[in-house]
Amino acid sequence: MTDTGMYHFGRFLKGLICLETINLNFEAVGLYKVFTNEGMYNVCQGLKNHPSLRSFSIDCRRNEKISKSGLEELGKLLKTILSLEVIQLNLFRCTGICDEAIQMMMQGIQSLSCLKSLDLNFEECQKISDVGLRNLSQGLSSSLQSIKLSFSKCEMVTDKGLQLLGQSLAAIISLRNLSLTFLE
Repeated sequence: MTDTGMYHFGRFLKGLICLETINLNFEAVGLYKVFTNEGMYNVCQGLKNHPSLRSFSIDCRRNEKISKSGLEELGKLLKTILSLEVIQLNLFRCTGICDEAIQMMMQGIQSLSCLKSLDLNFEECQKISDVGLRNLSQGLSSSLQSIKLSFSKCEMVTDKGLQLLGQSLAAIISLRNLSLTFLE
C-alpha cells in the first residue's frame, strides 16, 4: 500500500458517515513499512468531521516513517471528532516520534470532552524525554476514566517526567483505571 492507495482509502472513509469504530492495524497487514506521514494525512482527511465516530485505534508500530507531522495531522483530526470516547494508538519503536510530536497530538486530545479511554504506547521511542511527558500531561482530559500509557525503554524519561505525569493524573477525579509501564 502506497501513499496513493492511502489517498483513495481516505476518500472511501469520507463516505462512511455512520462509522462508529475504526481500527487500523498496519502491522497486521504489512503496511507499516510504507505507511508514512502522508498516509496518516490521507486517513485523517477521510475521517474528519465524522459525527458518529466513538472509537479510534491505529497501530503503526515499528514505523520509522511516522513523525511529528503525522501526529500533527492526527491532532488536527481529533479536534474535529467531538464524539470520540476511545483512543488507542500504538507507536511502539516509531523512531521519528519526539516530544514535539506528542505535544501536537495532545492538542487534539485535550479538546475531546467526551473522551473516556486513552491508550498510548510509546515504548522504545528513543526521542521522548520528560518534556514529552509534560506535553502529554498538559493535554489529559478531565473526562478520562481509563488511561494506559507505556514509555518502556524511553531512556530520556526520568523521575521528573513521572512526577509531572503523576501531578496531572491526580487531578483527574473521574479516573477509574490506570496502567503505566516504564520498564527499562
